Amino acid sequence: MDALFDAVGDLDTVVCCAANGPLVDLNSGTDEEMATGTRGKPLGQVALAGRAVQHLRDGGSITLTGGTFAAPLPGGSPGALINFGLEGFVRNAASELPRGLRVERSERDGGAPEVTA
Repeated sequence: MDALFDAVGDLDTVVCCAANGPLVDLNSGTDEEMATGTRGKPLGQVALAGRAVQHLRDGGSITLTGGTFAAPLPGGSPGALINFGLEGFVRNAASELPRGLRVERSERDGGAPEVTA
């Protein structure tokens, strides 16, 4: 990430659409399987957001993507944890950003995009 930001210079907007992790059954999944999605999506997006702050022009924005399943899904509990955790991160991070920067979470569930800032 650092090399990318160094190469592109100052930006107005950073958008991250990242996800990684299997559907894991709560009753039989291992700790490692549960942790895989956590490392990939929210921690990756949080790391990107932290680095983006240093490369955004005043008033710039960071958009992180998340989503929820339309209905409970077998193996979807870790995904629900990840996406609602990302929503909480965005709500708190918005109050910490300097220079008029904004952070938002965009969700797409088959309907119109929903943004939480």
